[in-house]
Amino acid sequence: MTERSPGSAADHSEPLPARPAASSSAVVRVAPGKKSRRHWWWLAQAALLVALVLGLWHAIGSALRDLEQRRAAMQAEVDQLAEELTHTPAGRARDELQARYDRAQAAVPQWRNVKWWELLHGAAWYALGLAPSAWCFRRLLAALHQPVAGWRASRAHAMGHIGKYVPGKATVLILRVAGVAGPGVSKSAVAIAMVAESLLVMAVGAAIGGLLVGWLGASQKLAIVAAVIGVAAIGPTLPPVYALTLCVLRLNIPPQAQAEFAAWRPYLINLLLCALFWVATGISFQLIIEATPGAASMGWDWHDLPRATAAMALAIVAGFVSFLPGGAGVRELVLTALLEPKLGPSTALAAAVLSRLVHMSVELLVALVLWPIHRRAAMGRQPIQGSNSIPTG
Repeated sequence: MTERSPGSAADHSEPLPARPAASSSAVVRVAPGKKSRRHWWWLAQAALLVALVLGLWHAIGSALRDLEQRRAAMQAEVDQLAEELTHTPAGRARDELQARYDRAQAAVPQWRNVKWWELLHGAAWYALGLAPSAWCFRRLLAALHQPVAGWRASRAHAMGHIGKYVPGKATVLILRVAGVAGPGVSKSAVAIAMVAESLLVMAVGAAIGGLLVGWLGASQKLAIVAAVIGVAAIGPTLPPVYALTLCVLRLNIPPQAQAEFAAWRPYLINLLLCALFWVATGISFQLIIEATPGAASMGWDWHDLPRATAAMALAIVAGFVSFLPGGAGVRELVLTALLEPKLGPSTALAAAVLSRLVHMSVELLVALVLWPIHRRAAMGRQPIQGSNSIPTG
């Protein structure tokens, strides 16, 4: 046979080696309309972020201003007692005045007077209490057959708490829907699960707060209001009402999912999870009160845990009903009214403001912690390059 020379025509009949595929970024062309929509989406996200920052800034600033005003008023009272001491001769009257001065001085809300160990324990209990309500939200999504992982549901739940500091309730809905958005997830189903979880938490809180206030004999009017709010909130969450709501809305939810969502056994478990949230929140507030300057001198101890739980439950429920950002003002008003008989107006308001700062800090910290954990989990699930599957992070 004749030997082939290099470069002969026969060489070109051989199959050429495959050229490396161009990267997807080099061949994908984004349609102008899609690119415009993406720009609008980024602008909407930026606007939402600005609204969240402004809402948090306003809430924190308002709490700090209230605390400073109370500190100034209490310091003026201390100065007045000091002036009286200088003109009071030795004797029983002076001893009583000295005792009043010492109590007033210890109750001035200054950071150096705060019991930081109790405050940190209170923050930890509140963070722990967020877990049962997030689990309830996850269970409601699972009952509706929504493919949402636990971390995504927890992250969306935490982000919703940040959204409540923006005027209106729409931001909470937007953040939670966006937090669990992905292939196969129905936005309508997420909205239903969010509303159901919120109403369950508020209904249980109103029931616990009303029962404890009635038992303590603190305020019959508040107990009646709590009962009315509890009935109004628990009504839409009853399983028969669930079933009727899904039937009327005609959502694209399988019949089996509708039956699971409206079953009694999961409903009772969700009620228990909401009750655990309020127990942890009550313990958290008890520790925050103990950390507040002046509370110990007023005789506040663990026997007052029912009062602390009732006060915080009714305050959060009243703030939710008010539709004000984070229940600003309403929450402090209810807390002060229920704590004043035991702590006095100054210490009661200081404890209310301090609890606001602690709860906001915990909610923000939990949201910031869960976000990168979710992102790392999503990156770990991304397919290899060239795969046609889409990451769901």
